[in-house]
Amino acid sequence: ISDRDFLQAELNEAIETVGAVENALLQLSNRERTILDRFYINRTNDYIERLKDELSVEQSQIYRDKDMALYNFTVAFFGRR
Repeated sequence: ISDRDFLQAELNEAIETVGAVENALLQLSNRERTILDRFYINRTNDYIERLKDELSVEQSQIYRDKDMALYNFTVAFFGRR
């Protein structure tokens, strides 16, 4: 296999993975997507405070919601066993 073929195969795999992640995210509610975005994608120094204000909930609820959103994303991405 040439280097070019190898790189093309890697690119195709990355594109497929990104598509699968986007599809899994689309299966979540807006709230779940927002929480996962703030925790893992576009994290800022004050992400917890911003989420508390935006969602009008306590910090402990933010973490419970994050755990559920992550579970739902995992099920959407990998499927149920």
